[in-house]
Amino acid sequence: MIRNSSALKKLQPPSLEQTCRRYLEIVRPLVSENAFLQTERLVQDFLAHDGPLLQQQLAQPTSDTTDNYVAKFWRDMYLQAREPLSPYHNPALLCRLPTAISTRRFSRRAAVIAASALELARQIQSKSFGSDSERGNPLCDAQYEFMFGSIRLPGERRDRIVRTSGNKHFVVAHGGNLFKIAAPDNGRHSVGEIETAIAEILRTPSTELGLGILTTLPRTEWATLRRRLRRAPSTRDTLRTIDTAAFVLCLEPDTSANPAILANRILHEHASNRWYDKVLQLVVFEQPFFGINMEHSAVDGHACALLAQKICDRLPYMDLLTPSPLPRLMPIAPLAWDREACAIDLRRAQTARATCCRGLRTVVVKWQSPADLSTLDHAIQLAIQLSYLKLTGTITSVYKPVHMRRFVDGRTEAVHPVTPSSLAFCRRLLAGAATSELSGLAYRAMEEMTTRAAHSRKGEGINRHLFALQRVAQQLGRMPALFADATYQAVLGPTVLCSSSVRVHPQTNGDIPNLELLAFAPVRADGFGIGYIPQRGHTLVAITGYRDDTAHFAALLEESIGVVFETLMQPTDAVTPTLTRSADRHVRQGR
Repeated sequence: MIRNSSALKKLQPPSLEQTCRRYLEIVRPLVSENAFLQTERLVQDFLAHDGPLLQQQLAQPTSDTTDNYVAKFWRDMYLQAREPLSPYHNPALLCRLPTAISTRRFSRRAAVIAASALELARQIQSKSFGSDSERGNPLCDAQYEFMFGSIRLPGERRDRIVRTSGNKHFVVAHGGNLFKIAAPDNGRHSVGEIETAIAEILRTPSTELGLGILTTLPRTEWATLRRRLRRAPSTRDTLRTIDTAAFVLCLEPDTSANPAILANRILHEHASNRWYDKVLQLVVFEQPFFGINMEHSAVDGHACALLAQKICDRLPYMDLLTPSPLPRLMPIAPLAWDREACAIDLRRAQTARATCCRGLRTVVVKWQSPADLSTLDHAIQLAIQLSYLKLTGTITSVYKPVHMRRFVDGRTEAVHPVTPSSLAFCRRLLAGAATSELSGLAYRAMEEMTTRAAHSRKGEGINRHLFALQRVAQQLGRMPALFADATYQAVLGPTVLCSSSVRVHPQTNGDIPNLELLAFAPVRADGFGIGYIPQRGHTLVAITGYRDDTAHFAALLEESIGVVFETLMQPTDAVTPTLTRSADRHVRQGR
């Protein structure tokens, strides 16, 4: 890989006045008139007093903020979080395997996936990995440097990311046991050697509780326990092996083909057979799917989705490298650890895990997608708002990120899809307005969403700017009233409706055809997590929630997207529709 910082833009703080003005524009449709007037007064006070000083401090570059003013703040936000990584932070990606290898035996498919990932790891290490681009613009490659050989190590107050170069081995998790597959003397694994090892691993008896469940503990608790575990030589060696592995390959001979069940497996189930601290976990199923559980502090969904597609693209080629018969390999034994010393901790972690994930539901909604992918993303956002209004009679803030990889060390910025026109569309539709009026409102709403997304992609979003200003205020020991305002917390804090989508711009990289599903837990107990991959042909949306009405919300979303599609395909004097009519047969899957 070539580190392409010189070809990227530096991310500097936007204008304070511009951010405050756009913040008020975002707030206005979401709150009452009295609440808005209160927020407006707080913004004016912020601009007159604390804001300029904080902006001045933020604009002074340090070694961590020279090229990207928010990068360190954003990374620290993740590393300082004390909740368990799963299910609260690590998202899940589900990929459908290419047809060429989908009928291969389980051990062969797992070996080919591992070999493909190792080939990418070698390319990244040797800097021969081709850089990503979008609409002719280079994208930052920095996140790929953390994909392989990286782990998030727990600390008392703050975790840290540690990277290991070389990628000499990877770890296989099966039945609660962990196994090391090391590179042969020539430094390269053959597919046949990996398959032979995996076939033997699959014959190894399972254990009731695996060491990996300890990575689901709250971070401070896990840090204390990990220090104690390292006193035993065997456990210390095993932890070192996992820490320095290129990735963890999790074998899940699960016969289900239900996307909701598979998403749960990747996201938070079978925790004894995972290692959530590892940045990259590849989960292989008996059905023709594999998944990625991604540690989020150093990597975002856009880069991870592209990595998943690159793995898929290489699978048919890797499958041809080693024909049968398979080579012989020395017997493989599970990594050792002090099971007796860990017994109480494993049971405690199992109980805590059951409590943490109790009631977490995943429902997958599937529908046929129109050809216009840019419109599809906005249509889903309209459907989310309409569904929540149907469910509760109210509207609330919706979070949706866009990637910022056009900038040095760029991560994400937020788009706020609730606009005056989107709110008017939802309310007028429920009031029985004419289709021609609704079509015009829908297209105006999507234009407003597009404008907000464009501001964010250009580095002019408000969330990261205000977040960085708040962090500077904390460092200075002064907290402006704006940041303590209930409206600020409701709009820019953890949201009830947290949504995210991943797609590649069709004019450059094309679709990501093997990526089926994005799933993540809600960011608050009374919220929903809504992940989707806009694709030609069909789109799946994963809705997660602890709420009893999660399935009802999913059913409303299924219904609402059909209504939105039909509305957008109607003529309007305001905008010429670009959607093409497609069949509206919907299939809902869940558990």
